[in-house]
Amino acid sequence: MPRRWKMGDTVPLENIRGITGGEIVPTWYALKVLPMKESTVLEYLKSRGVHSCYPSREKVYRISGRTHRRQYPIITQIVYSKFLREPQWDVLKARRIITGVFSYGETPIAIPKDI
Repeated sequence: MPRRWKMGDTVPLENIRGITGGEIVPTWYALKVLPMKESTVLEYLKSRGVHSCYPSREKVYRISGRTHRRQYPIITQIVYSKFLREPQWDVLKARRIITGVFSYGETPIAIPKDI
């Protein structure tokens, strides 16, 4: 017999079901960030347990005979983040390096799985 959950109970992740009765599918969102703060946002979200990434390319250059490597974002001011449940947007914006999320009106746009 399945356990009945009451208000205030902490539900283990493996027991959470989606609205349709299936498993929860992680959802990707495109976050707007300050210019040149993509890597800072990655570290911040990683510390919060959120998987994030942004398309980047590596640039190799030489200064005074020394080789330097640096990652540059291909698309600036956007970080893609995968959330297991609905993100708390006000908590994300509290850091002030995440300026928003791509949305339609006030509804955040989830990136389709096909993309």
